[in-house]
Amino acid sequence: MNSSSLLFFCRYHRYISVIIICSVCLMGCQSTSDNPVMLADYSKYYVDEHFVGYEGIVIETPEEIFALDDDMMSLVNNKLRPESDIEKRARKLLKHIFSEENIDIAYNSQANLTARQTFHAAEANCMSLTVMSYSIAQAANIPVKFQQVHVPEYWIRTGDYNMLTGHVNLLVNYEQHDGPDILWGPRNGEIDFDPAISKQAFKRETVSKQTIIAMFYNNKGAQALARHDFISAYAYIKAAIESDALFSSSWINLGILYRLNNLFELSEQAYLYAIGLEPSNLTAKANLAVLYRHTNNIEQAVAIETQLENIRTKNPYYHIMLADEAIYRGHIDKALVHAKRALKLDRRNHETHFILSRIYYLNNDFIAARRAMERAIKTNHIADNQVKYIAKLNFLKQAEVKYQ
Repeated sequence: MNSSSLLFFCRYHRYISVIIICSVCLMGCQSTSDNPVMLADYSKYYVDEHFVGYEGIVIETPEEIFALDDDMMSLVNNKLRPESDIEKRARKLLKHIFSEENIDIAYNSQANLTARQTFHAAEANCMSLTVMSYSIAQAANIPVKFQQVHVPEYWIRTGDYNMLTGHVNLLVNYEQHDGPDILWGPRNGEIDFDPAISKQAFKRETVSKQTIIAMFYNNKGAQALARHDFISAYAYIKAAIESDALFSSSWINLGILYRLNNLFELSEQAYLYAIGLEPSNLTAKANLAVLYRHTNNIEQAVAIETQLENIRTKNPYYHIMLADEAIYRGHIDKALVHAKRALKLDRRNHETHFILSRIYYLNNDFIAARRAMERAIKTNHIADNQVKYIAKLNFLKQAEVKYQ
């Protein structure tokens, strides 16, 4: 892994070293709530004087994040509320969001938008989709809850950074009633970019609206970090912590911000705070190792790196990330090694086949590139990816003919 930080973000169809974002959608996530001493004392980690002007950054209020406009209320009043059956009402909302004749939401990992912005921009990451869907569902009296899905660690590249992503979606209860659930329990559905998520046995956890607000601010802060707008990053990350101080990912990004501004002691404290909230948070530990290397505490860095390597080496997305990093740095042979390791771990992962296609193309092996792209298409279940993959396959077919 490179020496830059891990930023945390919300995963596309799933929640930079590594910057964290939901899409980026999003998220090392829910922390333990049984540590009141840490929670009561967190404000001492702020250093407002180092980020003069942060108070002038205009941050979306919680009301603005979830607000509906007239067009959205028209959907609620004319198409959703008239349907008396909750499940049919929810399915109408889902169809309206994704059908070509209506909103036709497209995935964009960078689209950290409010509910109104998402509705009119017709693009979103998982966070924005969840926020918009929640707002409309609430207005239409559809019983919904925010849900974090604990997917495997997953990275996307944004410029010089690897961005670790989490995943959130919306849980719909089709049978809302006051009595106990008999025998089978409630019938639920999910509103999600990735239909494959609902078929996976990933752990799911209901999260509060305050945590979602913290995730939204954290995503905006992560993006500001990636473009080195440190004043905005501080404003948004601080807002995230104020919204939910137990959301560990905000503390990780605060640590990255401090490291990039040479506030090394504070950076270490922020990472350790995140680890205190969530001892299993690998991203906090990885960024702490980056900091220790940066400050020449090599022995401490190596100890953490060894621990992380033993855990992450079984994750195909980790090897995909390393392959992508190698491509970025021009080390194509090294990229191929990592991609093949990812393939060995999971042959049904479309992203492994996609990155193999990229590597073969860079090696001028157009036949292998085409075949890998065909496998990516065969194993992919996400509509937006399918359009991209088919376009690239057509390009590879032309390249193959040209160089025969």
